[in-house]
Amino acid sequence: MKVGSDNGNEVDIKIIEANSGDLSNGNKISNVNLAAGSNKLKVKFNDGIKHSIKILAYEN
Repeated sequence: MKVGSDNGNEVDIKIIEANSGDLSNGNKISNVNLAAGSNKLKVKFNDGIKHSIKILAYEN
């Protein structure tokens, strides 16, 4: 998962916890069950800072 930084760059920061899905390779979340409408994914990063995130989602 790429996160935004204050200067507009994207950096890789390790994920230590997510409320849904499976964590792999330190920065990927897979197998997230999404419902129709709005979904909320809570992610905790290893640096303890809040970040904006970019999401790529694929339908199987």
